[in-house]
Amino acid sequence: MKQAVFFDIDGTLAIRRFIPPSAETAVRSLRENGTLVFICTGRNASYVRHHFHAYADGFICANGRYAFYNGRILYDHPIELSLLQKAREITLGSGGGNHLLRKQKRL
Repeated sequence: MKQAVFFDIDGTLAIRRFIPPSAETAVRSLRENGTLVFICTGRNASYVRHHFHAYADGFICANGRYAFYNGRILYDHPIELSLLQKAREITLGSGGGNHLLRKQKRL
């Protein structure tokens, strides 16, 4: 039976995009011994693929909304546009900012 381990990135496996040598050695050892390594994060898939693809067999990204293993998408459930629009309305209506949505195409 295969074993699997799951790691968060920020403050657990890495500090920003930097993985300390001790963590890199530990992850490499796990994989060499047949353990599947997964990274679970709230970050988006493109960030994770770009910076951490060499360290894991699979990823669970965007707080569980997107998962892939060995390059194959297992789960893809983006937030619906109507929910993003509603969140933006509530945020702006309460005097908050919309930093995340400003980086995207204007709603």
